[in-house]
Amino acid sequence: MFKNIKEIRNIKDFKKLASGFAPVVYAESMAAVAPSVSNNAVFNALLTKVISLIVVPIVWVVLTFSVLVFMWGLVQFVMNADDPGARSTGWQHILWGIIGFTIIICAYGIVRLVTNTLGVPSPF
Repeated sequence: MFKNIKEIRNIKDFKKLASGFAPVVYAESMAAVAPSVSNNAVFNALLTKVISLIVVPIVWVVLTFSVLVFMWGLVQFVMNADDPGARSTGWQHILWGIIGFTIIICAYGIVRLVTNTLGVPSPF
Protein backbone atom coordinates (compact mmCIF):
# COMPACT_ATOMS: atom_id res chain seq x y z
CA MET A 1 0.00 0.00 0.00
CA PHE A 2 2.66 2.52 1.04
CA LYS A 3 6.29 2.24 0.03
CA ASN A 4 7.60 4.58 2.69
CA ILE A 5 6.33 6.88 5.42
CA LYS A 6 6.58 9.97 3.21
CA GLU A 7 3.63 8.75 1.11
CA ILE A 8 1.20 9.26 4.00
CA ARG A 9 -0.07 12.72 3.13
CA ASN A 10 -3.33 13.17 5.00
CA ILE A 11 -5.50 11.64 7.69
CA LYS A 12 -7.28 9.32 5.22
CA ASP A 13 -3.98 7.71 4.28
CA PHE A 14 -3.13 7.32 7.96
CA LYS A 15 -6.50 5.68 8.63
CA LYS A 16 -5.87 3.22 5.80
CA LEU A 17 -2.53 2.34 7.31
CA ALA A 18 -3.83 2.11 10.87
CA SER A 19 -6.82 -0.04 9.94
CA GLY A 20 -4.46 -2.86 9.03
CA PHE A 21 -3.25 -3.03 12.64
CA ALA A 22 -6.71 -3.35 14.23
CA PRO A 23 -7.02 -7.16 13.89
CA VAL A 24 -3.53 -7.63 15.28
CA VAL A 25 -4.27 -5.46 18.32
CA TYR A 26 -7.58 -7.25 18.88
CA ALA A 27 -5.95 -10.67 18.65
CA GLU A 28 -3.26 -9.64 21.12
CA SER A 29 -5.85 -8.33 23.60
CA MET A 30 -7.97 -11.50 23.29
CA ALA A 31 -4.89 -13.67 23.84
CA ALA A 32 -4.41 -11.97 27.20
CA VAL A 33 -8.08 -12.24 28.21
CA ALA A 34 -9.02 -15.69 26.90
CA PRO A 35 -6.98 -17.85 29.33
CA SER A 36 -8.38 -16.09 32.41
CA VAL A 37 -11.97 -16.32 31.14
CA SER A 38 -11.78 -19.89 29.89
CA ASN A 39 -10.52 -21.15 33.26
CA ASN A 40 -13.64 -19.86 35.03
CA ALA A 41 -15.99 -22.85 35.31
CA VAL A 42 -19.01 -20.76 36.33
CA PHE A 43 -18.59 -18.46 33.34
CA ASN A 44 -18.16 -21.42 30.98
CA ALA A 45 -21.30 -23.08 32.33
CA LEU A 46 -23.28 -19.85 32.04
CA LEU A 47 -22.06 -19.18 28.51
CA THR A 48 -22.82 -22.74 27.47
CA LYS A 49 -26.37 -22.48 28.85
CA VAL A 50 -27.01 -19.09 27.23
CA ILE A 51 -25.77 -20.27 23.86
CA SER A 52 -27.55 -23.61 23.91
CA LEU A 53 -30.87 -22.35 25.35
CA ILE A 54 -31.16 -18.92 23.70
CA VAL A 55 -28.81 -18.44 20.75
CA VAL A 56 -29.15 -21.85 19.09
CA PRO A 57 -32.99 -21.82 19.02
CA ILE A 58 -32.98 -18.27 17.66
CA VAL A 59 -30.52 -19.28 14.95
CA TRP A 60 -32.69 -22.24 13.94
CA VAL A 61 -35.91 -20.19 13.91
CA VAL A 62 -34.40 -17.42 11.80
CA LEU A 63 -32.72 -19.95 9.49
CA THR A 64 -36.02 -21.77 8.99
CA PHE A 65 -37.84 -18.49 8.39
CA SER A 66 -35.27 -17.31 5.84
CA VAL A 67 -35.44 -20.63 3.96
CA LEU A 68 -39.25 -20.43 3.93
CA VAL A 69 -39.16 -16.84 2.65
CA PHE A 70 -36.70 -17.88 -0.04
CA MET A 71 -38.87 -20.82 -1.09
CA TRP A 72 -42.04 -18.70 -1.09
CA GLY A 73 -40.30 -16.10 -3.26
CA LEU A 74 -39.17 -18.82 -5.62
CA VAL A 75 -42.72 -20.15 -5.91
CA GLN A 76 -44.06 -16.64 -6.54
CA PHE A 77 -41.37 -15.98 -9.12
CA VAL A 78 -42.08 -19.17 -11.07
CA MET A 79 -45.87 -19.23 -10.76
CA ASN A 80 -46.27 -15.59 -11.85
CA ALA A 81 -43.86 -15.63 -14.77
CA ASP A 82 -46.20 -13.53 -16.91
CA ASP A 83 -46.91 -10.80 -14.30
CA PRO A 84 -43.95 -8.43 -13.82
CA GLY A 85 -45.29 -7.03 -10.53
CA ALA A 86 -45.69 -10.44 -8.94
CA ARG A 87 -42.32 -11.52 -10.29
CA SER A 88 -40.63 -8.53 -8.66
CA THR A 89 -42.36 -9.38 -5.36
CA GLY A 90 -41.09 -12.95 -5.69
CA TRP A 91 -37.62 -11.68 -6.49
CA GLN A 92 -37.68 -9.45 -3.38
CA HIS A 93 -38.64 -12.45 -1.25
CA ILE A 94 -35.83 -14.48 -2.78
CA LEU A 95 -33.39 -11.65 -2.06
CA TRP A 96 -34.54 -11.22 1.55
CA GLY A 97 -34.32 -14.97 2.09
CA ILE A 98 -30.72 -14.94 0.88
CA ILE A 99 -29.93 -11.93 3.09
CA GLY A 100 -31.45 -13.69 6.12
CA PHE A 101 -29.51 -16.84 5.36
CA THR A 102 -26.28 -14.84 5.08
CA ILE A 103 -26.93 -13.13 8.42
CA ILE A 104 -27.47 -16.49 10.08
CA ILE A 105 -24.26 -17.88 8.59
CA CYS A 106 -22.42 -14.86 10.04
CA ALA A 107 -24.08 -15.35 13.45
CA TYR A 108 -23.04 -19.01 13.39
CA GLY A 109 -19.46 -17.94 12.64
CA ILE A 110 -19.44 -15.40 15.46
CA VAL A 111 -20.77 -17.97 17.95
CA ARG A 112 -18.12 -20.47 16.84
CA LEU A 113 -15.40 -17.80 17.11
CA VAL A 114 -16.43 -16.82 20.64
CA THR A 115 -16.77 -20.40 21.86
CA ASN A 116 -13.45 -21.47 20.35
CA THR A 117 -11.69 -18.39 21.71
CA LEU A 118 -13.01 -18.91 25.22
CA GLY A 119 -12.54 -22.67 25.19
CA VAL A 120 -16.24 -23.44 25.62
CA PRO A 121 -17.63 -26.50 23.80
CA SER A 122 -19.54 -25.48 20.69
CA PRO A 123 -23.28 -26.19 20.72
CA PHE A 124 -23.43 -26.74 16.95
